[in-house]
Amino acid sequence: MTDTNLKSQDSAAHEALAKVILKKVKTVQPLSPGAGQLLTLIGLAEYEIADVVKIIEVDPGLTANVLKTVNSAALGVRREVKTVVDAVAFLGETKVVGIALAASAGDLFNSELAGYQGNRGDLGRHCLWTAIASRELARHTNGRVELGVAFTAGLLHDIGKAVISDYLADSAADLTRLRSELVDSSQLELETEAIGTNHCEVGQALAQRWRLPDTLSAAIEHHHLPALASPEFKAIAYVVHMADMLAMMFGVGTGVDDMQYDLDPGYLEYVDLSASGLEGLALDVQVDFKATAEALFGDNQETEE
Repeated sequence: MTDTNLKSQDSAAHEALAKVILKKVKTVQPLSPGAGQLLTLIGLAEYEIADVVKIIEVDPGLTANVLKTVNSAALGVRREVKTVVDAVAFLGETKVVGIALAASAGDLFNSELAGYQGNRGDLGRHCLWTAIASRELARHTNGRVELGVAFTAGLLHDIGKAVISDYLADSAADLTRLRSELVDSSQLELETEAIGTNHCEVGQALAQRWRLPDTLSAAIEHHHLPALASPEFKAIAYVVHMADMLAMMFGVGTGVDDMQYDLDPGYLEYVDLSASGLEGLALDVQVDFKATAEALFGDNQETEE
């Protein structure tokens, strides 16, 4: 059999596998109605804090998780917080939304990520770090990116990894071979070569499944290749791109793919921050992350400085 025929067979097999993976997206548990409403609200960028409170208050599950988290010892609350209004006042609406989403999609955020050789909970911690960093980077975009949108986009950016992880684990031998043969390829290219799709494409499909706003969907799809985003979504894509890279630089990644992506210097057009300012921002994010991660995930796992 010729090399051309072999490549044709491989391509057909990869296309078939990609269809299977994208079909699996349809079986992922939908977000709770309250979490879905929160995502839609935050994605619109123009909302009132009272709207966030109202959505959570009418969802008993979201209310319980918000109050449980805000009253955890990790956050150091000096008095018991008994209402969603007080929780939002103490944590801010972005963190409250994060708590609600983490609770609603807990199984995905707590995936083991065998295909990335990651530990259970690594995805949730990485997404949380990226969310906090995205929010802080958004402060330096001259108003082009709203803080709540940035936080939520960062929280959801890598959700596709939870769907494709097992397929990558099944293709571990192919990935090892491809890494040695395609030494200049990014993790996205390796994933596509191995299984016919990648976590950005699958994440975007999941965003459609959850009917997320276009802003969030675009950030998920283009967080590794922000230059490909439509002009109206480039700013949010670059913010999440930079936040994702910072998370990996600070040792809060998802496994074997850490730092296997290229940094697009185009972020400088959207984020007005010097190198020293960026370092200071990342250190502040690390402090915020540790307290929030302990409250959300119930542990005090140390991360590299």
